[in-house]
Amino acid sequence: MKKAQVQSQIFIFILVLIVISFTIVFGYRAIRNLSEQSEQTTMILFEQEMARKIRSGMNYGYVDYINLELPRKYDTVCFVGLSYDQTSINQQQYPLIYSSVTAGAKDNVFIGRNAERSFEIERMDVDGNFFCIENNIGIIRLKTEGKGDRTLISQVD
Repeated sequence: MKKAQVQSQIFIFILVLIVISFTIVFGYRAIRNLSEQSEQTTMILFEQEMARKIRSGMNYGYVDYINLELPRKYDTVCFVGLSYDQTSINQQQYPLIYSSVTAGAKDNVFIGRNAERSFEIERMDVDGNFFCIENNIGIIRLKTEGKGDRTLISQVD
């Protein structure tokens, strides 16, 4: 082999390594972005589905059991009732939820132990004024009971 051929083969080898490296990096980023977008979509669907189920269950005496899909990343979902009092929430265990509610925020659904996400669902009341549900399998189950002007939610035993 001539010296020029060896140099061109080294150049081609380095060029192939660079192309493969870029492909791996961009592929990883694309998969990660797709995963994040999927999680965001699931959260939006969770919020919309929950609000829809609460609105549709307001008829007096209507009882239903609902299942809502939630990303496993979030370990807990907490609910705060309309007639909240400060003794309902354990300040040591849920400091962000406690401070949010005592500050007058209207959010009544808190997702994640550290309230990573929160939002308001109108006309939703909570049995016992406050409770949290563990998200073990990616689905939470709630009981809804229509009260005419609002829907009462509670944990399923």
